Amino acid sequence: AGRLTVALEILDEVEQQFADSRDLDAFEKSEIILYRASLLEEMGKYKECYEYLSSREQNILDETSLLEALGRLSIFLRQFDTGRKAYRRLINNNKDNECYVFCLMACDENEEIRKLFALPRCSFNGAMGRADSLAYRQLEQLSSGSIFERMGEESFVYLLPCALRSSGEDRAGWLPSCFSRQAAQESEVKEKAMSLINGWRPREERRVCTEAKQNGKECNITKLYSKRTLTPHSIRVTREPTEREQELIASYFEHLQRELAPFPLLDYLPLSFFTGDRFVAALDHFLRPMLRKGVVSIFAAIRRLYTRNRVHLITSVIESYVTNLEKKPSTFGKLLGTRNRNTTATTAAATTDKREDNEPLRAAAGDAAANSNDVVNDTCPEEMSYCLLYTYLLLAQHYDFTRQTEKALAIIDKAIEHTPTFGDLYLAKGRICKHIGDNQTAAELHEKAREMDTADRYLNSKAVTYFLRVGDVERARSLSRLFSRLGDTEETPEAQCMWFELKMARALSRKGLHAEALVEYSNTLQHFQEIQQDQVDFHPYCMRKCTFRAYYREAAGEAVRIYFGIHDGSIEIPPELANSNNSNSKNNTSSNQNKKKGGSAKQQQKQAPPQEKPATKCLTEKPLVAAEKILMPLLKCCSSDVRTWEAHYHLAFRKGAVAAMILSLCRLDKLNAANRVDMFYSPLFPLLLHFCRKADIAAVDSDLHEMAAARLSSIFNFPVEFKKEALDAAADSLVQQLNSKCEANPTDLPLRTVALKAFHLAGEPLPAAFVQHLPSCITVTEKEAAAAATATATSAATAAEEVDIPSLTECEELLEQLQHFKQQEGVYQGVRVCFAYVA
Repeated sequence: AGRLTVALEILDEVEQQFADSRDLDAFEKSEIILYRASLLEEMGKYKECYEYLSSREQNILDETSLLEALGRLSIFLRQFDTGRKAYRRLINNNKDNECYVFCLMACDENEEIRKLFALPRCSFNGAMGRADSLAYRQLEQLSSGSIFERMGEESFVYLLPCALRSSGEDRAGWLPSCFSRQAAQESEVKEKAMSLINGWRPREERRVCTEAKQNGKECNITKLYSKRTLTPHSIRVTREPTEREQELIASYFEHLQRELAPFPLLDYLPLSFFTGDRFVAALDHFLRPMLRKGVVSIFAAIRRLYTRNRVHLITSVIESYVTNLEKKPSTFGKLLGTRNRNTTATTAAATTDKREDNEPLRAAAGDAAANSNDVVNDTCPEEMSYCLLYTYLLLAQHYDFTRQTEKALAIIDKAIEHTPTFGDLYLAKGRICKHIGDNQTAAELHEKAREMDTADRYLNSKAVTYFLRVGDVERARSLSRLFSRLGDTEETPEAQCMWFELKMARALSRKGLHAEALVEYSNTLQHFQEIQQDQVDFHPYCMRKCTFRAYYREAAGEAVRIYFGIHDGSIEIPPELANSNNSNSKNNTSSNQNKKKGGSAKQQQKQAPPQEKPATKCLTEKPLVAAEKILMPLLKCCSSDVRTWEAHYHLAFRKGAVAAMILSLCRLDKLNAANRVDMFYSPLFPLLLHFCRKADIAAVDSDLHEMAAARLSSIFNFPVEFKKEALDAAADSLVQQLNSKCEANPTDLPLRTVALKAFHLAGEPLPAAFVQHLPSCITVTEKEAAAAATATATSAATAAEEVDIPSLTECEELLEQLQHFKQQEGVYQGVRVCFAYVA
């Protein structure tokens, strides 16, 4: 609830009461200390929190949490000596955590290194109470109104607040708070060359950024807040480092490798800072050992390096590997890039250490280290055959990400021909097929990979997911039972496998089985009620909170949508369920009458109604009543999600509550302003147009007209009277602005998708101008053709983003909305060529 002072007083009493008591074990006392320290940190009392933890260090059993807290507080207090000690101990305990290395780098004793960083002044943890509702600008640590403090005038490495915590806000499943949004805005990438390419990932963030820049506003580079956030990187490099800065960073990591035992993370992290020939050398130095060891997840590691100025470098490195490995003898070829003496020696030593036949190569490695030049030959006589296999896999994933699908399929087929028994190749090919929309082939490929290792639970889960995506429900159910202790499918809710329930519900809904889908969504919602009731100890509840929001949002939103469809009549209930619903109500009435008459228990047992079907239990209430019961908890725990207020608007409209509809519009407008999202790309525009056309103005009390007019005027950004004629005129103005945007951006499919949704919701046909401006094909101007011609140098992905070619996902979303206007002439003809081109 945000009342941190009261919570702190309660913990003080608990700590004093059980200090010498045996009622609590050592672990529980340790957790109370850490929890109290987190409250002090949340209140901005960093000095007091640091002293509190230091005085009770011996009583804290969780060493990792203690060291993370001490290191984090040291950064806030700018006590870099104590921060170095904490992060060195953390690195010794866990050499795979990049956050520890970056934090150690930010606390380095060399002032030149520290000046490269912009450090956060604080780090809010959204898991504690409603931190998002706090007036965080009034807190002591944000008195200057800025989250980051630049250690030097040319600081370009922003250490994100999420890097200071091993878990909590900004991780997968969390909605970004006002704090994380401001942190993203302050750490915006300054140079276009350092911006990441999207590849096959959703492109909503680029759409919103482009629109924000056209309006002269700052650009928020975080994803749209209605989408699930991914685990962010620990740092953000806002500009291309100078040659001097790259040399300084390279020297730092070389010194760190000499000081600590070398481990792969120290070869990987410098790649985030290097460019040009130095990046090629560092990437070559990192990839060769990984390919020799057969690391399947290399691409997942290097995907965050795909900036506009690096894509062609990554392409040249991997393609050179394939070219040389296909020759006889099979080698990686010459060492790439410009290397100094220390790097060459390290590379040669690493090469000999990774191979089983390393004894004959030690002398060659020593000679290479002694006679190192800018470009030297690799010391390995011949690579193992599987090196080519893993390089094929890496190159196919690279081509897939850079939208070169034909090349990706050709390379992955080569890899399968090379080693047809390697299951990961079929997984990779399945993902490529998924990215181009061939979900059926993708499902068959995942099933083939699963059959190669039937004991792998991960492969089983992926196969189930892909079969649900194509609607093969029965096959997915049979596969899901292979790793379940419960043999009967009716008992699967007891397993609380929520990801399976959600995907199953989506598949059933796509097949038109909405009643069965509602059962799955209701099961997921029921799990959270049970979790809340069963949590006696607060520790496991804290660990489950992130899944609570992620799964609950999805299940609640879709269940409410189905109830709205049942109420409107667009979703039909099977007759047997409708009849059983009526009979259930009659049975309930008769049972109540029997109780009033004082009937015997045996008679009531004989008259007990038959056991209900699962779908019947979800339809015992009126649709709007059931939807309201689901939506009320959603308003409390997910108020920063636009889908929550979108559903609230639809509920208010169906109940005739015009004032509540205005409240939803105001909240959506506030979220748009906080996230720097243009109205025409958000759910606000369809609802606003619907309000102007469909709202019953006469039902609003005259005392509220002035307030309603003021709120609507702030949303429209021009004065609007609370009258039907004025609202219609305001809606016409919005439609004109929309047509102008569509005419100026003919291939902006997300904009058109929102527009189609708005016209359908308002019950209006598509305007003639909107149909005329639909792209009949992708027209490439001379400038765009020049950008596409450079694809060989800058990669097809970068060129595609320059030309602004719609993605397949955007086409599918537009096509879904076009289904509502299939009777209108010219709609499909206008986009048919566009879809064919993109697919």
